[in-house]
Amino acid sequence: MNKIVMLVSLLLAANATWANSYEDGVLYRQQGNFSAAATAFRSVIKQEPKNLLALEQLATMESWQNNFEASISVWRQYIAIAPESATGYRGLARVLYWQGNTTASLQELELALQREPNHIETLILQGDVLLADGRPAAARQIYLQAQALKGSDAELQQKISRAVAPKLWRLDTGLIADHYSRNRGAENNLYAQLGYKATETSTLYARVDRGYSFREVDYGLSIGGYFKPTDQLVLHTELGITPDETDFRAKKSALVNSEWLLSPYLHPLLGLKYARYTVGSTTGAVKTITPGLRVNIAPASVELRYSDNDNVDSTKTHIVQTKINIEREGYTPYIFYSSGKEALPPLLAAEVRVIGVGSVFDLNPLWSVRIDVSREKRKDAYVHDALGAGMSYRF
Repeated sequence: MNKIVMLVSLLLAANATWANSYEDGVLYRQQGNFSAAATAFRSVIKQEPKNLLALEQLATMESWQNNFEASISVWRQYIAIAPESATGYRGLARVLYWQGNTTASLQELELALQREPNHIETLILQGDVLLADGRPAAARQIYLQAQALKGSDAELQQKISRAVAPKLWRLDTGLIADHYSRNRGAENNLYAQLGYKATETSTLYARVDRGYSFREVDYGLSIGGYFKPTDQLVLHTELGITPDETDFRAKKSALVNSEWLLSPYLHPLLGLKYARYTVGSTTGAVKTITPGLRVNIAPASVELRYSDNDNVDSTKTHIVQTKINIEREGYTPYIFYSSGKEALPPLLAAEVRVIGVGSVFDLNPLWSVRIDVSREKRKDAYVHDALGAGMSYRF
């Protein structure tokens, strides 16, 4: 009898401990202390590895702290225990979507809908993922299906209004006003670029530039494109010429930039550029190779690049570049900095440092504007201040 009483007492104590830990986790979650909440839910799972409520809560807490891999692991544990429950597939799909893996997210959503057809929350999430995957028509169809089930809903109506086919054309124009501290005074650069989205994986463009430097005017023409030959590779190519007699810009140029989408967080970069100059008696090419890395830590991305230059005068120079972008709703501020040595004709090699800040503002789905300021210090030469402004229109 005493053994039975002891066993019952132990079971009651264990249940009380589980209840307290779970309630603590819920309380921490309500207070916004997601780390402490995750610890409490782990304590519950340690006692009851198959406790689905605690697993769901832990997976959610991990995702809210951007611990996506940990959250994915917990959701897979949930699915292994309850493979017929749509909750696990839906939760896993949401984290994969936040991670940027839209293909895998859509696969999990299909499994969730097989188990719970016409589930409104799942359908809306599926529409969000389709929209992020660049399939607005399919997203709109799913949103309308959810609306038919849910009825009038302002937030859902906004999603439907955003799910429209992207505009195929884009016009970019801009001005950079320059001021130099010595001799050169005020200069400027103007550009206009027209782009066309030829396919889901390719965009082509043509650009004309007008540069006023050293009291001379140069015009440039460029054609290029952005291509995505595979799910993990993005390419940018461009060819440029100066059709008239050149003064201070390359007569011909070509570049290839590549971005490897290694993971949602890491994108190795590589750039190659060839620019041929004919400036007075100086004729030759500047060849540049620029490896780099983009690190994505939502909502920011950090770019690090290192340029190695073979110059017209056979010297070698190097530039280190950094840029930080922070994506916010409706605008994207950025800051950039570069430091090193360059020798672009007609200038001699010199130590150069540039720092600047700016932002892109999305006024509406059709219009956006950009403004930035920068300062360049060229050792023993000048200080160069620049104000840039641009506009984009999609149609």
